[in-house]
Amino acid sequence: MSFSYKVGQILVNIWDDDVNYYVTADTCNESSLRINSILGMTVDTAQLEIFDRTMDMNIRLMSDIQILRILSLTQEGYIDTAETIFGGIITECNTRPLGHMLIHSLSCQDYGIFLDTTFVEQSFRAGFSDRQVIQKCFEKADWGTLARDHEISADRFVETGIVSMASQNYEYASLSDILNTICSYSGYSYHVDYDKELHYFSKGSNAADFIFTDFPEGPSDVGYRKIRSKRDGSSIRNQFIVYGKNLKSAVQNAYITANGTDNRYLLGIEQIGQDVVMLSPPGEDRVVIEVDGIRQKVGVAGSHQYLGDTSTDPEAVDVLISPVSKWIEFYSVPAAWKVIHLQYVYAYNYGQVEEDRDSIAKYKRPFMKIIKADDANSIMGMNLKAQSYKEQFSNELHTITFSTDSYLLGSHVIRPGMWVRFINDWMQIDKEFLIYSVTTLVHGGTLYEYEVELRNWWQEGT
Repeated sequence: MSFSYKVGQILVNIWDDDVNYYVTADTCNESSLRINSILGMTVDTAQLEIFDRTMDMNIRLMSDIQILRILSLTQEGYIDTAETIFGGIITECNTRPLGHMLIHSLSCQDYGIFLDTTFVEQSFRAGFSDRQVIQKCFEKADWGTLARDHEISADRFVETGIVSMASQNYEYASLSDILNTICSYSGYSYHVDYDKELHYFSKGSNAADFIFTDFPEGPSDVGYRKIRSKRDGSSIRNQFIVYGKNLKSAVQNAYITANGTDNRYLLGIEQIGQDVVMLSPPGEDRVVIEVDGIRQKVGVAGSHQYLGDTSTDPEAVDVLISPVSKWIEFYSVPAAWKVIHLQYVYAYNYGQVEEDRDSIAKYKRPFMKIIKADDANSIMGMNLKAQSYKEQFSNELHTITFSTDSYLLGSHVIRPGMWVRFINDWMQIDKEFLIYSVTTLVHGGTLYEYEVELRNWWQEGT
């Protein structure tokens, strides 16, 4: 089959397992193409129709698909350069006859779908950055048979948002669940591009290199039409109560030098609070106590004997510990200058009020949101989550929707997650917005129309 190419033409390549390469569809019904990108969604989607005049295209579900736009041709009329405007897999195919050809209506999802089907079992001690956690999870992921040909790389486009995270434990968690948990602390976002590369980035640093304006003049000005503006105050939450229960600390080490006289010592950690209970470190059945490196037999005093050895018999144990009152008592006085070493974790309940005072002053009253932080295991993690919510929900949700096209956009690239300045003199709007969603349609072959939604922040609920 020979093709007569033109600049701006849409090409559709579908992977054929029988021949082991991409097969190009006869013709794409360009007016049917619709690509949807929404911030916070794991995947982009695409719908389109292709014409099969030979009636022999081998379309299998879950096969790879590439949707390309021709940018330039050689003098002989062959394709010189093309850009990928969608890459992913076919998830639905409806076929109907029309005359002497078949029309295949395809629904597709991009490669981000494999973040939902790929799992990780991994633990991290405190101190790893979010970037390190993400990269190690992708390296250790169980991609399974479904995604074996679609391993996503997290090497090049993953930024650092949190320099030192709390300890993390993922028990057969999907990559999308891990990323969503990390993003709830960092306020970052992510997407998978059409080359199977993960992008993890700050919503604040991902600035567009253009502005939308009702009076475009320079090369960085992009015009628009069919504007609509909506303000919604129902999502305002500018005072937050963050709380967590039975949270566990990282492993703690405490050292006491014996004085040769006393057999009972306070542990010096009373400032942690009386509602905090000492627990055994991972892999142990009680708090670890050593004297000059020699392991002691430990019993538990008080009503918390379930935390360790219940015996208080001097024949059975060397030392008693009170996990609540935080003291230890030896049956035999340790010699002077002996180093007593304790290793433990502690469980605690935590709650804190976080508020945005400027927003409270602006709206005349606080609007509360309660954040249950069971998935956090540190005070820092819960505070990061509260700060992320505060940035998102402390002001009214202002949404701008409009249309623009490829002629107005020029060489600029638009995608969800970018911050862009929007100006409309008539509505007296001049501020930064987050590009929340972009829907791409094709009109007249080379003309792309973009339906755009801007928000002052990405908000999914209250």
